[in-house]
Amino acid sequence: TLCLILNKVSVSYCESTVSIVGAGSSFPADVYSEAPFAYKFIKPEVLVSYVPLASKPGKCHIPSHPKNCRADDNRSPIHIDFAASESLLSSSDYAAFPDLQMYPTVAGAVVPIYNLKNVTDLVLSRKALAQIFRREIQVWDDPRIRETNPQFDSWRIPKGQPIALAVRPDTWGAAHIFVKSLSSFDEAFRHQMDASPNSSWTVSSLDGNGALCMHVLAKPYTLSYAPFGLARDLGVSMAGLFNGNAVVTPSTTSIEYALLEKGSAFGNTGEDPRRLTCDIHNGQLPQAWPIVGYSYLIVRKGSGSPQADCTRVRHNVDFWYWFWQEPAVHALAEKHGFAVLPKRTRDFVVSRFISDMQCNGKPVFQTSPALAIEGTRALADLFSLLCMVYKVLNEDIDVAYTSGPPLMGSQIVASLETRMLVLTLAAPPEEEGVETIPFAGIGLALVSRRDLVLDVATLVKVLNGEITTWLHPAIIDHNPAAAVVTGAREANQSQSIQLLIGPEVDVDALHKKLRGLSDAYTGGALRSARAFRQPDALHLAAANNPFALAITRYSRAVDGRLRLVGLARGGVALRPSLATIEACFAAASDTHCWPLTYAVHVSLRRSRCDPEVDGPRTVAAHFVQWLFTPEADRALEGDGVVPLRHISAFAPGAAETLASIACSA
Repeated sequence: TLCLILNKVSVSYCESTVSIVGAGSSFPADVYSEAPFAYKFIKPEVLVSYVPLASKPGKCHIPSHPKNCRADDNRSPIHIDFAASESLLSSSDYAAFPDLQMYPTVAGAVVPIYNLKNVTDLVLSRKALAQIFRREIQVWDDPRIRETNPQFDSWRIPKGQPIALAVRPDTWGAAHIFVKSLSSFDEAFRHQMDASPNSSWTVSSLDGNGALCMHVLAKPYTLSYAPFGLARDLGVSMAGLFNGNAVVTPSTTSIEYALLEKGSAFGNTGEDPRRLTCDIHNGQLPQAWPIVGYSYLIVRKGSGSPQADCTRVRHNVDFWYWFWQEPAVHALAEKHGFAVLPKRTRDFVVSRFISDMQCNGKPVFQTSPALAIEGTRALADLFSLLCMVYKVLNEDIDVAYTSGPPLMGSQIVASLETRMLVLTLAAPPEEEGVETIPFAGIGLALVSRRDLVLDVATLVKVLNGEITTWLHPAIIDHNPAAAVVTGAREANQSQSIQLLIGPEVDVDALHKKLRGLSDAYTGGALRSARAFRQPDALHLAAANNPFALAITRYSRAVDGRLRLVGLARGGVALRPSLATIEACFAAASDTHCWPLTYAVHVSLRRSRCDPEVDGPRTVAAHFVQWLFTPEADRALEGDGVVPLRHISAFAPGAAETLASIACSA
């Protein structure tokens, strides 16, 4: 069905396409280039593209290329609908083009990168980092580096070994954030850069962040800087920094702390707060990474661009509204090492953006009916896909799925005050006007590189921490051939079991399920299991660790190197599958029921079916009806989820409830 939808989409896309073009900084280029691909599934008729020319040409192209750029600047695209930059517009830019406006979109970190053999834990003070880059500190064994690295002698760096610095020739993008941050760390650095910004880098100069990273990887004793996501993905060593008395390391979390401290302090740059610019570097929270900066969207709020008609301006606005609000973009930003704006900051910025953007003196943003869904993390990926498909079929409906902590009892009813739909593993208490339908069956899977079978008693002891090794007799009795990893005992002499848990697992519901299976369950080891934020990361870690036992949601997309661990019940070794999950709902006996199975319930408030007074709840009712169709069934089953609408124990009640909420009946 999805293929047919996308095939249908491609036809309309080819027939009539609106092109939105942006250019500017290379710093957020990965996010800005990949987000439009996802947007094509939402608005297939809109083609958004981004060209990382650099901040300076982006800032000159957006107002008016003929008036604002050098005569020899003929880099394409000449005419753009938006620009991106980390550096700010000048007073002369605003004077010449009063409708220019900057809006923060994401925040990124720049990190010191280095090449020291067998050194992975270099720590510098902020001031020492600035002193290195202004060449006051020139050797690795300088006392100011030794001071923050008490283990320095064990590194065996030659005495007087020079620090080989490498930088970009410009001070745009990541370099701009780095220079601005170091200027706040050290007054002498700021004076040096203010005096001669283009000649102050008296060191090796390379063009581009990627070139800097590869240079550092190839040349020992080198120090440079790079965007956090790029350095992380290329495996370049990154230095930690002292924040007060604590050491902070770069991560999306430490960027988020910087945003919590300074992300809404618009005007702390010395500019008018209405320009929405903000310095977020040099935070004082011990968890905040201090070398951070906003990437800004730059547009002409009165007209979009000199070449744009109102339709094009509206599509540009719609894309950026979606960019700020879409959870898939938030995940994309995190993937590339960026953090999105905190919710309050984001709401303020988006509100300003949609009220600012006009064409011919009229606002261009048009709200669409919003369908806000809150639910279990176990279905986050699946529902992101379902919402995407539904938006393709119903392009005027804005659907968003958010997952959070598990909701229980009255919390579910309370959530329906702000959400149109709530999906939970527990049914809410009965309340007038609230309808709840058992929607789907999901199963948790135990996965390992080993082909294993355990019984419930042995599993419980593993999760309690009473059995800690694959060599335990209770495991070997069930698996005489598979328990011991041949050739790997040198790395793990005791064959200790390493528990991993995925983000789709509702831990509280799992504890409850396991207590129902065994009175002996305490879950001591499960509570200290290594937790992952992304399912793919969990699967990768488990596939590369022969000692891992991972708990994740059953899906047909599990890494092919992993095996589903079986549970012995009634003389049968059960493993999760559509059949064994369905058996938990379809049969009176649990002999063939996978024991780690849950029912997902969908709850909504009854609509009065009057779009004039109850539009969003009417939209929610239509969406729920669509969830109980063959099209949705196929998406569920393709992801290892069992639709319950055909199960005899649930079908009559579900059909009756669906009929009662059917506003189109």
